[in-house]
Amino acid sequence: MFKRMTAKTDKKTLVFALVAFAAFALLVFLFPYSGDDWAWGSKIGLERLSTWFERYNGRYAGNLLVMALTRSKLLNVVFTAFSLVCACFLPQICSGSKRFSPLLLSAAMFLLMPKYVWTQSVAWTAGFSNYIPPILLTTVFMAVTSNVFREEKPAYGKLMPVATFAIGFVASLFMENVTLYGVALSASVTVIALVKHKKLFAVHVCGLAGSAAGAVLMFSNSAYGIIASAEDGYRSTALSAGLYKTLESHVATINYYFFTKNVVMLAVISLLCVVLAEMYIKSNGDEKKKTFVKAARAVNIFCLIFVLSRSVLIRVISSGVIKFASDCVILFVGVIYFLAVCVIILIGIKDNARKGMALVALFSLPVLIAPLSVVNPIGPRCFFPPYFICMILSVCLYDSVLDGCADEKRVERVAAKVFLTVSSVMLVYLVAVYGTVCYYNVRRNEYAVRQNELGYEKITVCRLPFTAYVWTGDPDREPWAERYKLFYGLEPDAQLEIIGYKEFDEWKENFDREVSEK
Repeated sequence: MFKRMTAKTDKKTLVFALVAFAAFALLVFLFPYSGDDWAWGSKIGLERLSTWFERYNGRYAGNLLVMALTRSKLLNVVFTAFSLVCACFLPQICSGSKRFSPLLLSAAMFLLMPKYVWTQSVAWTAGFSNYIPPILLTTVFMAVTSNVFREEKPAYGKLMPVATFAIGFVASLFMENVTLYGVALSASVTVIALVKHKKLFAVHVCGLAGSAAGAVLMFSNSAYGIIASAEDGYRSTALSAGLYKTLESHVATINYYFFTKNVVMLAVISLLCVVLAEMYIKSNGDEKKKTFVKAARAVNIFCLIFVLSRSVLIRVISSGVIKFASDCVILFVGVIYFLAVCVIILIGIKDNARKGMALVALFSLPVLIAPLSVVNPIGPRCFFPPYFICMILSVCLYDSVLDGCADEKRVERVAAKVFLTVSSVMLVYLVAVYGTVCYYNVRRNEYAVRQNELGYEKITVCRLPFTAYVWTGDPDREPWAERYKLFYGLEPDAQLEIIGYKEFDEWKENFDREVSEK
């Protein structure tokens, strides 16, 4: 799994890690607390903790994490930045790559994440706490056990079973669909090892036991019984809300966030698949397999165009049963696309370990997404785990393409420059966006506290700029207004007056003048 890199690559990797940590730390520092962050960082979070989150949810690890991160900005910056660096490294580790450029590919793909997925899972502390750590932990288990695909029997350290149990247990206490996915993944690894190597490994069994124990603890929370019985005012399942009604809504949502809005990632996967297909077709491979690869290549290109274009079906048919039918057609085309990618992986990737990992990543997608089709509500943040799995798949495909290049080093150098340029441009853009957001967030909160201290009954606060990049960033309605006041220690009876951020610049000048004259 972990191939020895050259000294030069090791040095580049270390520099990348340090620069990436610094860059992500800067971004996290600029991210504002918003929405549910205000609740978790105030007495509301403590009230939930006092009942051990009973009747709330079973995301015990995620709840404790968000309480910690909303109470210490330094901890938030360090922990989140470290996690985001891990998100860049884990796809390379899973692929077993000894190259440097996959790190740059991961960084580019991470920063090119669809805007609303980024907003709700990276830039929002409450979203980050529930959606990113569990898939990273599960991927660590995936990386540790990826050696089951090799011909030689896996070998592990003495303490590794304890580690995999702990990883599986903790990873199961964040997000329900990732919890189910962790159980399915660890069970699959255990069965694969048993079939391939005729042996049960303690590392795999302990990982399964940890995941299962965490799942039992999570779903033993009474909240899920309340949700299933339709007694929860916010959350529900298809059983309580109606199967057809739920599917009608959620199939469209899945299409939108995983296909329509995921243009860059799916384009990268398809491009790499087409290149792999071309390499195999030009090789001296089996002619029957070449026929399958040619068909898969054609289907891959067609499905990409069909799924990613906002087709006539989406634009013209906008409601009702026909709209649902069109969404099902698009989802079906997505399934065909999935099968085409599967064929190219099976035939085009020569390294068995990497092929196994690519297949695990590919088949992880429906396992992660399927539960979303029957629960309410779902939003962009739910699609971070599938997106991250796509990053792993992309790196596996990219490494396999480089394996087949005649001039591997030159191609990698060019690709690395492209990835580095994209990452740098996106980073500068995001720093500019969140730098502006941070400026107004700091001023808004500072002046809100000053008005509160001066006894103002009506406290003026501004909306944040770039609202698409901040989830529920403005206390312009309940319950956000109440939670904002609790988080910043404002009087509960104070009335919040919301103005635009440009108008706020003029307002605070007048406010400073009035205060100085008193």
